[in-house]
Amino acid sequence: YLEKFYDKTVFKKHYKDNIIRTPFGRSIEVDPRKALNYLTQSTTSDIVLNNAYKIMKLLSDRKSFLAFTMHDSVVLDFAKEDHDMVLQIREVFEKNCLGKYLSTIRAGKNFGKMKEIKL
Repeated sequence: YLEKFYDKTVFKKHYKDNIIRTPFGRSIEVDPRKALNYLTQSTTSDIVLNNAYKIMKLLSDRKSFLAFTMHDSVVLDFAKEDHDMVLQIREVFEKNCLGKYLSTIRAGKNFGKMKEIKL
């Protein structure tokens, strides 16, 4: 059933001789069963970390700052006076070398009580 949705050209392009090679040049030895997952997770991690660095630089002269990353998310300690930067930060996060991520924004007084913001 899944074969209908799985484009094997991506797999064939990046996997050879039990090694998956990401678009960022990372090589990971892996069996075929886990290769696509490794490709997806490693590539996503590199994109998130690259864009987190760009956001950190963007906020360097502001009160807000990048607190941490988690999986495919960037968590900011955000000051009210920087509210004018929300869309710019989102654009920096979404744009990457492979195209554009779809993302959501959540806000709250603490990490455990954030709610989605529609922009």
